[in-house]
Amino acid sequence: MALRDTQNLLTLELRFNNIGDVETTAIAAALKNTPNLQTLNLSGNKIGDVGATAVAAVMKDMLNLQTLELSSNNIGEIGATALKNAHQDLPSLQELLCN
Repeated sequence: MALRDTQNLLTLELRFNNIGDVETTAIAAALKNTPNLQTLNLSGNKIGDVGATAVAAVMKDMLNLQTLELSSNNIGEIGATALKNAHQDLPSLQELLCN
């Protein structure tokens, strides 16, 4: 997977792509270089606590993130807690959808 030249990326929609924790961890690593990202939609995949925690770890680098959509995944209490804690440190985030 290669996400290059992503500094101007505003929206990333990867819903319903059968993405699991391994892929989400790779995506999260690439998202460190997306400071202008406003919307990230990873709903309807197979993301669990590991993937959610990986996304939470890079949220601090996504300074303009406004919407994070992770519903219809397999995120449990550990991943949800990591996302909640990351949300507290990201004032730009207006919507965190995770069920």
